[in-house]
Amino acid sequence: MITVPLRPRTVTWIVKLSKFCNLRCAYCYEWDDLANPARMSAAEIDRVLAAARSYHERMVARSGAVQTRIVLHGGEPLVLPIEVLRGFVQSVRAHFQGVDVQCGLQTNLYRVSDEKLDFVVENHVRVSVSFDFVPGVRLSVAGDRTEGAVLDGLERLRLRGCPVSGVAVIASHTAPHVERLHDFFVGLGIPLLVIPLQAGPLSRPMGQFDLSAASLDDALERLFVRWFDDGCRLQLEPIRRFYMNVVRKMLAIAVVRLDRRSHGDSVFVVDTDLQVYRINDVYCDNGRLGSLRKQSMDEILASERYERSLIADERALAETCGGCDYQAACCGSPLFELNSPHSDQGRCGPALALHRAIERYLRRRGVDERLVGELTRQRTMKVLVGSGEG
Repeated sequence: MITVPLRPRTVTWIVKLSKFCNLRCAYCYEWDDLANPARMSAAEIDRVLAAARSYHERMVARSGAVQTRIVLHGGEPLVLPIEVLRGFVQSVRAHFQGVDVQCGLQTNLYRVSDEKLDFVVENHVRVSVSFDFVPGVRLSVAGDRTEGAVLDGLERLRLRGCPVSGVAVIASHTAPHVERLHDFFVGLGIPLLVIPLQAGPLSRPMGQFDLSAASLDDALERLFVRWFDDGCRLQLEPIRRFYMNVVRKMLAIAVVRLDRRSHGDSVFVVDTDLQVYRINDVYCDNGRLGSLRKQSMDEILASERYERSLIADERALAETCGGCDYQAACCGSPLFELNSPHSDQGRCGPALALHRAIERYLRRRGVDERLVGELTRQRTMKVLVGSGEG
């Protein structure tokens, strides 16, 4: 069996300067705070960026090569005053002098001024646009549809040559239309990340969006089929990476398993109150690692709470991945991806179901180990140049 080494690590810091938003998407997990204008101060931003730089140096010392990404999240980052956005980018540059740090933001792109679009382009900020394709769901504060304005913003960004990707939520409004969603992003020519409906406050009016585990599995399988039959033209995550896991399993190619204790963390989320979370446990008390208001990053990493999170992950990986057909070919990250509110599935439920569906479909189509290797080469999806991260 061939074993694929890890690629140089990427560490992403998702920073919530504010929860304030100009939309009222009923399924949003930040529902209770969308009207809250509170935001981090300049001093608090400095503490967050100092922690990010400290962790960057720690990772460089450990592995020799690391890419740090700082991603603004919300709420809606582009409703912040332009002076705040400029100040944030300037602070990133000040803290990361001599380092090739990457800035990004996730936006709904609703009615964004030319000044802010120019700011994004001039500062090489990578933009991820939340857009579900299905109309009448992502509404403005006044209850107006937003799709037209968002498409206009996308076109204005594309004309400026700005790299753009998409994010779509798979819930009851999008599940029946995943094939059209796929085709829409193929037409735009931009990558797409799909995520299931996330758990959130009971106060949000989201009953119409709830999706059963079986319906989620069906939607993801249909999305894979459309993607595969279309020639894998769309950079579709995490489905592309799960497909690669299946290919590696069929070709007996192993990957190095990710281990936070040895390899470090890939994603940190910093809330407006400077609490630091792991992405799969945002706002859960057992997912909170510490507070940058009270602690340095070194203190958080040395804390009992952080050690407990390492132990919990090691236990989850041992209990969930042991005996899995895809264990050798999968780095273990799907254990923390595609989590949905359906706790009866357990961690990795939707991801494991999709891995199995992908392999069933390939074999039903007569794609055996020999043919999957040939298809992989034809579609330039280089299995042997991958890593445990896909």
